[in-house]
Amino acid sequence: PAEKPVGGGGRLNEDEEAEVREILTALDRDVKTRRLELPTHFREFDRHNRGVLTADNFNRSLDRVGLALEAPQLALIAKAFGVPATDRVDVNYRWFYLALDNIDGVLGNLPEMDAAPSVATALLEGKETVDRTKVTGVVRRGGAGGADKLEDVLDFVQRECLRKRVRLTNFLSDGDALRIGRLSRAKFRSALAASGIVLTNAQLNALEEGFKHDADPSTVAWRNLATLIDGGDEWMERDPHATRTFYKPSEFTEKDTGVDIDRLSSILSEVKADVSQHRTLMKPTFQGFDRLRKDYVTKAQFASVCATLKLPISGRDMPVVQAAFQVRGSPDLVNYHNFIRRVDESEL
Repeated sequence: PAEKPVGGGGRLNEDEEAEVREILTALDRDVKTRRLELPTHFREFDRHNRGVLTADNFNRSLDRVGLALEAPQLALIAKAFGVPATDRVDVNYRWFYLALDNIDGVLGNLPEMDAAPSVATALLEGKETVDRTKVTGVVRRGGAGGADKLEDVLDFVQRECLRKRVRLTNFLSDGDALRIGRLSRAKFRSALAASGIVLTNAQLNALEEGFKHDADPSTVAWRNLATLIDGGDEWMERDPHATRTFYKPSEFTEKDTGVDIDRLSSILSEVKADVSQHRTLMKPTFQGFDRLRKDYVTKAQFASVCATLKLPISGRDMPVVQAAFQVRGSPDLVNYHNFIRRVDESEL
């Protein structure tokens, strides 16, 4: 008997879905370990920003970062994330990229093969082709009349960018060919969809209203948003006296994390003595993993730096230190700036 199709849209049978899950898990591990920005490579082959590529171009994009798939694997990915074209089946790379972060949320909500609208179109038209709550873990925090508060949306976008290793500027600037600093609302939403940051209509409306361009309120001042989320001084030469603010997510204090404060104090005291004795400079080594100078690294990177510097933190104590300096809403990230401040404030 034929195997029963499972998953969203009945695209895959049980064996195929299991293999697709295995492929996605392996790719996600490589992408996160190497901090790759896959959408940037996909979009180089997607000049019209449709969100789909031929299977060959899709694999060529992966090949550029050393992740090319074998023919049987590529065929399965095309079957799972395929979009029918005139004489072939293209791959919706936006679905694929979302699936790396949430396999269940995407595979369980794929449309039937003959439906297959792009993720960008689904967002713009308000369709629930992909269950956004499952895909992104969105917490719908409504204000008056159900509208989301701007500060809540900014906090969510910041955390998603940190979690996904996304630099929002790269996506928003692509829609602004003349570099005038503003985008139509449609282009703004398409750019966010391409980045993999999936928002509700209420959240998108909050951003569009909060960042209306002064000269043309029907457009979005994307540079103001990008500067808040990404930080940086790319445009400071145009206005050297301007004040730029980087919207940082709040982090836990050590007491908020639930760690054993006495044990943590003992660990940090030993580290502080060792750093003082050997005159260890920690910040440059941490910044080797922090190209954007966000003051955060992953847990694995934090442990790697501590091992490289030979800090006296045992394998049993490492989770305590990582938990104490975690970022609120992003428990896999560690605020190394706060850690350094506790053990050698003079270095800062």
